[in-house]
Formats: sequence, C-alpha cells, structure tokens
Amino acid sequence: MAANFVCACCCGRGGVFSNLPPALRSRLAGVVSPHAYRRGQTIFHEGTPALAVHCIRSGTVKVSRLTGDGHEVLVGVRRPGELIGFRAVLAELPCSITAETLEPAVVCTIPREIFMDLVRESTDLSIRLLKQLAREVHFAEEQLVERTRQRVSKRTARLLARLEQGGAPGSRARPWLGITMSREEMALLIGTTPETLSRTLHSLAEQGILELGRRVIRVRDVARLLNLAK
Repeated sequence: MAANFVCACCCGRGGVFSNLPPALRSRLAGVVSPHAYRRGQTIFHEGTPALAVHCIRSGTVKVSRLTGDGHEVLVGVRRPGELIGFRAVLAELPCSITAETLEPAVVCTIPREIFMDLVRESTDLSIRLLKQLAREVHFAEEQLVERTRQRVSKRTARLLARLEQGGAPGSRARPWLGITMSREEMALLIGTTPETLSRTLHSLAEQGILELGRRVIRVRDVARLLNLAK
C-alpha cells in the first residue's frame, strides 16, 4: 500500500469520510489498507472478533447470518461506498454477520481503534453512520413487509432496482451495469424459491425488460422495471 492512501470512494465527495477535518483525514490515510478479493471470497466470518471496519471501494458484497440449524440467511447486499462491520465495532461485540464478495472487489480495512477515534472526534461521521444504520433498518423492514404482502414479481423488480442502483428504486446513483448475484441468493433475499424466481425472471425477459445471461442479468428497459418496482 502506498503511503497516505486515500480512497476517492470513501473520502471523495459524498463519501462517508468526505467531511473529516484535514488532521483526521491524514490520520485515516496513514492506516487504511486496501485489499483485492476474488468472487466468493470471505472478508470476515460471523462470530469472529471485530478488529476492523471495512469500506467497499468496488464490487458487491453480500452479508449473511446462520440460523441455529446451520442454514444461511441472506441479510442484504452492500455496494461501493458502504461500510461493513462497523456495527460490531461500535457495539464492542463479535461480528454478527459473514461478509462475502459476489464479484471481484476492492475493500479498504480500517483498524478498530482508529475508526473509533474518528467517530469520537467527528460529529459529521457519527451522523453519517446513524443514517446508514437507519437505511439498513428501513431496508430490513421493507423486506419483511414485501415477503408477506407483495407479489413475487414486484419483490423481484424492487430487488433488481436496489442491486443495480445501490439504493431505493428510482435512484440514479450509478449506471445500470448488470447483476451478478446468483439466483439462489436473490431468492433468499425476497423470500421465495429459486424455481419461482427463475420463472419470474424469464417472464420479465420475455417482456423485454431484462436480458438473462449465464452469470449476469442486464436491464434492457429501465423505465418499465422501475414502474413494476413502485
């Protein structure tokens, strides 16, 4: 790692660390460590000590938990600019989730002690973390409601919009680049079976809304997908 590494994703305009005072940003730049991961690699495991906070610089990361009988429950998906592992660090608890890459990714690691110093000294950072926590809770609540009240087609459209745009349906945060999450993982997120999801995806493809590849789903008609997700 080069000295005084600064990630534009985290420290650039709109990034979680973008408003740090110069002295704090310099301190962060001196310790942050970027790591490259292949698809399917684990960043950290549930139950391990929370020794660092991780900021996604590129790629997509899924976060999951295990049930008492050992089944995986997919909690959500994190995109560039989002932090993972910070809740366990703030709570001084072991990691409550497992984080695994869904595609090649670069993730920056920030030591726990440095991160906590930044939180104590930067009100802006504290507020940004509270906002991220609020978004995660809101997303979890929406998933619960969707699983009980909305059709699979609508749940699928909303998930596709979130995965592509890194936020709520209708967001224009980034271009529509393609989704690489497996059908099994997507089915877990919306509370259906892979078979039902597959039928739904093929129906959307027949309508000209999606293009289905072996590993990538691409959106062909953005407006119609967003309309289904409303």
